Amino acid sequence: MFALRQSLVGYRFYQTLISEVDQELEVKMRELPRAASGSEQMPPRTKARIYQRASNEPAFDLKAELFRIAGVDLTDVPGIRAFLLLL
Repeated sequence: MFALRQSLVGYRFYQTLISEVDQELEVKMRELPRAASGSEQMPPRTKARIYQRASNEPAFDLKAELFRIAGVDLTDVPGIRAFLLLL
């Protein structure tokens, strides 16, 4: 039980740190300028979503922010997901 309790405390600690990183990432991404060219509205999706949302994806709409910054939907490329573009 001790090891399980320690693991739970560690898990909650790291979830808090991840949440803080998400908040900082959102603030920094909103500071980036909008693309000079590109649509205001995201185009309809052309690829099927075949995956579940991962628990480690940011809490904010990263895909929309990337579209605003790049002016195109980079995640419409097969094999590309929004959080992979941050690596």
